[in-house]
Amino acid sequence: MDIGSYGISALRAIFAAEPESCIECNVKPTVPPASELCDAEYTAKLQFPKGAIGEIQGTYNTSWLKFRLPYIEVLHRGVEVHDDSLGTNQVKIRTRRVVFYGHMFATIYNRIDTEDTYEVRNKDDQRPIKKWTEKNCKSVHSFRDIDIEQPGEFYWKSYRYQLEEFVNRIKGRSGNGIWVSADQSIAQMKAIDMVYKKSGFGVRPSLERPVS
Repeated sequence: MDIGSYGISALRAIFAAEPESCIECNVKPTVPPASELCDAEYTAKLQFPKGAIGEIQGTYNTSWLKFRLPYIEVLHRGVEVHDDSLGTNQVKIRTRRVVFYGHMFATIYNRIDTEDTYEVRNKDDQRPIKKWTEKNCKSVHSFRDIDIEQPGEFYWKSYRYQLEEFVNRIKGRSGNGIWVSADQSIAQMKAIDMVYKKSGFGVRPSLERPVS
């Protein structure tokens, strides 16, 4: 429920949907004296609408010498793009791959790599004629870096942005529109429970508390 929750949250944001099921989950438990129901390493695959599959993985069982920057990788389905230079019997397909490095501590370092692979094919038999790749890299540290007029500085941590939005809610201001509602928090916990159930560890214990 620590690093894994970031991965699940990222998948829900990427697909803009809730997972329908956890189709696979493998975990390695922590060693005593920690609880045998606490995962130290995990991989999981979640089924999303329209047949999309999201995969997360993480571990605490590694040394700092082998530390890798957290990242999100998204591979889009190929789509046809218009190109006036093509022949009448040709089609151009673009397949996009996006990798976001450092999403968990973007203030310290972040980079978004976009890789577009283009392929020109014959329409009749889909025979490839030409293929090439175009790459672009970008780092973003404030809304102004992407031409959005919202408060923010390159040194602000995510906690500062959360505080700004909390104040906006209290004062009835629109803010930047990035807000985690109660329903979204419940949906996040449902997804986490889904993964734990598939792992064999079972869902996390719940406690009913009166609200006064």
